[in-house]
Amino acid sequence: MINNYKSIIEAWGAPKIARVYMVTEKEPVYGVNNSGDSILQLLGLLLLFIIILYGAVYVTKWLGKNGMGINQCRNINVIEVFRISQNQSIQIVKIADKYYALGISKEKVDVISTIDEDKINFEKKNVETVDFKELFEKVKQKVTKADKNEEKEE
Repeated sequence: MINNYKSIIEAWGAPKIARVYMVTEKEPVYGVNNSGDSILQLLGLLLLFIIILYGAVYVTKWLGKNGMGINQCRNINVIEVFRISQNQSIQIVKIADKYYALGISKEKVDVISTIDEDKINFEKKNVETVDFKELFEKVKQKVTKADKNEEKEE
């Protein structure tokens, strides 16, 4: 009887999902994946995600280093920038062989003055680098001391 229903459903061209209900124990069930296939698909997607993530990091570093063509000019260099506010700054700029102090705002750029090269200090500030592990240990010690003080007061 089951074979009779199966041949009728197949003759009508019913989709595979309809055939699932009419199978016997000996026939495979349509639409059920093997768990091994699912794991392989998951690992493939995970690998693809890692490759895309690595590519994004690599491209971002490359663009940051090369600057997408920004500051590739040999005749114009920004020597120093001092921010006055969010939209205003003073910049020392070298154009060809001359140095200029420029006032930069949202609306305009003003030449404040020209500067002699011998009056410009080219020394870089010594920026002290802080090891995160040391900083974390200091904060951790302060927090534990504060916790101990609170316990003593109680």
